[in-house]
Order: sequence, then C-alpha cells, then structure tokens
Amino acid sequence: MESKLIHEPRGDYLLLEEVATSQRTSSGLFMPDNNDALMKGLVLGVSDMIDKPQAKKGEVILFHKNVVLRVTFGGKPYIMIRNEHVLLTENQDNAEIVKIPVAN
Repeated sequence: MESKLIHEPRGDYLLLEEVATSQRTSSGLFMPDNNDALMKGLVLGVSDMIDKPQAKKGEVILFHKNVVLRVTFGGKPYIMIRNEHVLLTENQDNAEIVKIPVAN
C-alpha cells in the first residue's frame, strides 16, 4: 500500500495549489485582463496555529502575487501565503456582486 505525504502548514500560513485565473470569479466578481498582480489558489491546508483563519480547506481564494512563497514537495509546486494576505474567498454560496468604482 502506497502512503501519501501530507503537508501541514505551520505558523500563520496557508498551503495552496495555484488555480488558473479567469475574467470572472465563481461568485460573479469581474477580474480585468490587466490585473496581473492577483492570483487564485485552492486551499489545501490551514495551520492549526491560526486563531481566525481567513479561508478554509477546499476554498478558492484571491491574493496578491507579491506575497507568495513558492515551494515544491515531491516534484509538485505549491504556494504558501500568510493568513492575513487572503483578499477574497470564492466559495461563498450567497455572495453578492458589488460594483466598485475605479478611479481613472
């Protein structure tokens, strides 16, 4: 029987798998094409040392690409970010679309 390695983040980190970005999030939020600064990731693990996690395992989150720590386990790439860097969770069933004015 093959054993599977489980990676559990420590401190105030979340372990993510990068998700390809699209123009709209599953909750309907529009993401402009020129927004290269944001990334999406699937939460694979949340440190048990975090009192108030901003996301939970299985959620897709949005975060700024400048806050990522890229790691590789078993030849597979992962991303780690701090709990405080979660900008948005996509898996909210009753999320409302809110229009935010953009300064020119």
